[in-house]
Amino acid sequence: MTAAPLRDRGRHTCPVDHPHDLDTCWRDHGCRCDQCRHLRKMERQRRRNRMIAYGRADEVSPTTVPAEEVRAHIVQLRERGRFGLDRIADAAQVSRTLVLDVYYGPRGREKESRQGRPRRVREVAARRLLAVTVDQISAPLVPATGTVRRLQALVAVGYSQTQLSESLGVQVTILSHLIHGQRQRVTAATYVAALELFRQLWSQPQSGTRAEQARAVARGNGWVGPLAWDDIDDPGEQPNIDGAGEVADEYFDAAVVELALSGVHVKLRDVDRHECVRRLHAQRWGDRRIADKLGCAIKTVERDRAHLALPGIGRAERRAADPRMKGE
Repeated sequence: MTAAPLRDRGRHTCPVDHPHDLDTCWRDHGCRCDQCRHLRKMERQRRRNRMIAYGRADEVSPTTVPAEEVRAHIVQLRERGRFGLDRIADAAQVSRTLVLDVYYGPRGREKESRQGRPRRVREVAARRLLAVTVDQISAPLVPATGTVRRLQALVAVGYSQTQLSESLGVQVTILSHLIHGQRQRVTAATYVAALELFRQLWSQPQSGTRAEQARAVARGNGWVGPLAWDDIDDPGEQPNIDGAGEVADEYFDAAVVELALSGVHVKLRDVDRHECVRRLHAQRWGDRRIADKLGCAIKTVERDRAHLALPGIGRAERRAADPRMKGE
């Protein structure tokens, strides 16, 4: 378990130049001397008596619920938005100490007698915490390293900055400043949006003129692809040059490839067409036959074969593989 901050109940004492009182000593100075403890206990008893007299005894001994679901929700909020516990507590309008106890477990002297996390939480506090969503929490600023690298990696696999800005819902100029490293920190919302976009697109490289232009921009700026990073959020992480290439040759759409090979006319990306050429070449098909199968030009097949470093198929091999050439 991560070490938690401690409530030190014995060391803080009030300054000697003023008398003890509950508000100043207990709350401001954190004094836990015997006199302050006695004042605190008396105040709590007076409040209890008032609540009972007003018919609000349930506020004195409130209903409690198990803490496991509440803690799971807090963990989820932190993972989705990288929020601090204090921001979560403020959004739920509950004590920060309560959220610390739920997340880390009891602290200070309580830890000696109550090992582990608190098993129960006041129902009203649990309701407030479970009702909190990411959108309700004030956005903190987080390091921009991971966001910048993810956006750069998407450019490296063929996505233009215009496409990325439209997907993120920001202006192109703002994204340009971010992707070129001119922002050291970003909001949690921007971080989450870039993370989700990266998860959707990193394995779907683009093809075409705009994609090649985007790749040229990435090469010119030294931006690497998604596979170059082991821990993309770590500022000290160095890209793996061997894995810095695009993922185009690594990820093709198997369903599209199967349809194309079965004779169905489908739109093929470069990576999909490369896989079709690779498979048909392995069956000793010639360039013209492959082009007819895929519905593209022979020059396109020749260029793909050169890209894949595949040798040409001789006439004898083509005749052996193509029944139509048996009589020639």
